[in-house]
Amino acid sequence: MTEYQRAALAELTPIHGGKDPDDMNAKRMTWGQELAATVREMTGTEPEDAVSDAISYLLHAAPTWGETAEQALRRAIDHFNAETGEG
Repeated sequence: MTEYQRAALAELTPIHGGKDPDDMNAKRMTWGQELAATVREMTGTEPEDAVSDAISYLLHAAPTWGETAEQALRRAIDHFNAETGEG
């Protein structure tokens, strides 16, 4: 792996600091669980694949709101890091 690849991977790695600055992470987790359950119902995917499949489908949809998949993923990780107190 090149230095550039390592740096790019580090930027795309969420960091969960265990913090909840706006006291919303339990609600966010519930929303995520509901989204994963919906993906399972719609596609029949296995439970262990539901989260990654949901993320993948959203990345496929990103261009419909004017972002590349990478831009959407970076934005999501930025939000996650801010929501867990590490942003």
